[in-house]
Amino acid sequence: MLKLFFEKMMNRVFKKDIDLLFGEDSTIKVNSMGYSTQHKKFHLSVTLFPSNYDYAFEVYPEGLEGVVQDAWKFMGISKDFILTTSIHH
Repeated sequence: MLKLFFEKMMNRVFKKDIDLLFGEDSTIKVNSMGYSTQHKKFHLSVTLFPSNYDYAFEVYPEGLEGVVQDAWKFMGISKDFILTTSIHH
């Protein structure tokens, strides 16, 4: 439930940032979201679906990490997270 909400919120609230960084109509899919009791952190796995690969490759993965971090802060979750990213080509 949190995974789907986070994905939808990120793609709506941060749409302008995503479009600017990766091309218009780009999206981010949250593949998995879970909490690691061993590390005491969430683990997020996300995939970028860019519409403009030229823009995307210039700012990937830093741009994607920045959007995810901003969305995480926006949600008000205080726990840290480990991020795994991928790009769909």
